[in-house]
Amino acid sequence: MTHVKQIVTGDIQENCYLIYNQQGVIIVDPGNDSEKIQALIKEINLVPAAILLTHTHYDHIGAVEELRKFYSIPVYVSPLEQEWLGNPQHNLSGLDRHNNIANVIVSPAEYEFAFKKYSLAGIDFSVVPTPGHSIGSVSFIFNSFVLTGDALF
Repeated sequence: MTHVKQIVTGDIQENCYLIYNQQGVIIVDPGNDSEKIQALIKEINLVPAAILLTHTHYDHIGAVEELRKFYSIPVYVSPLEQEWLGNPQHNLSGLDRHNNIANVIVSPAEYEFAFKKYSLAGIDFSVVPTPGHSIGSVSFIFNSFVLTGDALF
């Protein structure tokens, strides 16, 4: 059985999700507050397998580097937004209107999504493009739910 835990992170209250079963955890959109995310992972007592990104705006990627290094796990991203991870102008952290936010710079993702079915830690899901909020936005379709990032507010 697949479980979902929502974690509200950061000043603008972005939703991060832990998708897990008995085999492991997938972290989706770790926007900020890596300690909070790690505490919940410790509570459910499972090992993360990967970080999935619905898109690469700063509020969805702020904790990627800390979690990636702490758990030694790969990151998956849309090929259309791979370069946005390391570019504050593209991930919006470097815009003048966000002058109270530090520039977010994330190393390139290990994997770029193909629009197909995946299985990580025994959790099956499909990746589908859902552009609109950003050019490379994707949604993840699991057996009984869908994670859309900011494609739906």
